[in-house]
Amino acid sequence: MIEFIDYDYSKLKAKIVEEHYTIKSLAKATAIGRTSLSQKLNNHSKVGFSQREMQRIANVLDINFTNISDYFFAPPVRKNVQKREYKSKLQGDKNNARTKDS
Repeated sequence: MIEFIDYDYSKLKAKIVEEHYTIKSLAKATAIGRTSLSQKLNNHSKVGFSQREMQRIANVLDINFTNISDYFFAPPVRKNVQKREYKSKLQGDKNNARTKDS
């Protein structure tokens, strides 16, 4: 039996927002069901994105095919690691702001 792997789609989700799409509008533009797209993006589907779906999404979002794995096959990151990296980034931003004010 094949075990389904959860992927980290945060970069893909950011690209969707960057290109001014919503789940609904991207689903319509790619002819992928809205519910299906949402479930796949949130790892709530028993099947991952098909090659055809990845191609359609990449075309609509202007993702270069050489970078497609960055968006669709990113390994999952544990939540505590994400929080630590986020806090570290925030702390770095605060330090940079202080430096600019000096």
